[in-house]
Amino acid sequence: MVIMKWLNRFNQVSLPVPTNRLSRYQDRPLNAVVALGGGGARGLAHLGVLEVLERSPLRMSRIVGVSIGSLVAACYAVHGDLQRTKAATLRLLGSPDFQHTQKRLLGAGARTGEEADNYLSLYQRFRRLVSNHRRLTRAATSPGLLDSTSLARVIEQLIPDVDVRDTPMPVSIVAADLLSGHQVVIESGSLRQAVLGSMSIPGVFPPVRLGKALLCDLGVLHSLPTEIARSYPHDVAVGVDVGVSHAPAAGCNTALEVMMRMEEVGERLLRRHSLDAADVLIRPDVGWCTWFDFSQPARLIEAGHDAARRSLATELTRQDRTPA
Repeated sequence: MVIMKWLNRFNQVSLPVPTNRLSRYQDRPLNAVVALGGGGARGLAHLGVLEVLERSPLRMSRIVGVSIGSLVAACYAVHGDLQRTKAATLRLLGSPDFQHTQKRLLGAGARTGEEADNYLSLYQRFRRLVSNHRRLTRAATSPGLLDSTSLARVIEQLIPDVDVRDTPMPVSIVAADLLSGHQVVIESGSLRQAVLGSMSIPGVFPPVRLGKALLCDLGVLHSLPTEIARSYPHDVAVGVDVGVSHAPAAGCNTALEVMMRMEEVGERLLRRHSLDAADVLIRPDVGWCTWFDFSQPARLIEAGHDAARRSLATELTRQDRTPA
């Protein structure tokens, strides 16, 4: 397994960002590296974005993904076209096995409307779990509050057991290595294990062993890997942000609330720098969707369509481009 290790971005020399977003544009296909961010169910919007990018003047040469973005990136890199990727995803979301998984993990199933509003959010459920003595014992003695069996099963249904370097389209999976304390970029080794590690929320799912690394989801702190996308040869670095905007908190009255709030604050601060590193930034309007609600895939995909069309229409029709 080859893993490229990256220091914290505050210890790095920042990569240059062009002041004129697509100033290198010429009358030829543009080589694009696409960064797909984390955001749970909101990541279904990535499918709509990729569909528009397939039909655009951009030629996608590599996809970089973190968290849910790693799953979409891997699925697309394996299947080679968006229609097959979307069909496989929608088939999985509609399957009894996925519905059962949702009910078992979240107790929410596929509820919508008033019924969903009456259900506890995942965050509230975790607060209840932590307050329970049995779960406190598990938290103190186990690497995660939940086992990763259901998450691994979802990945297995979408991604074959192949090496990362053998996908038809090059893909890079971003995660955190708990042992080294570094952000890592996975370019070889088991694709399934890499994605599982990138999606394993710290403290919720156990970390995943891959070679000498112990992987977990970096998306809770750094949810848009545009700086990594920029490190590969490219004409255009595209960032797809499915995170939520800043929202004031009603209060932080417990240790758990304080810790989770600080994760939100830290993630937003890092994301601000990541947004600036994109030549083309696509931000689907998905703030209405909680990150565990997979019940409206069509609406999320359409949000990705709309945002990609708007962003590309703006960037690819600029009149101030100069030849390279």
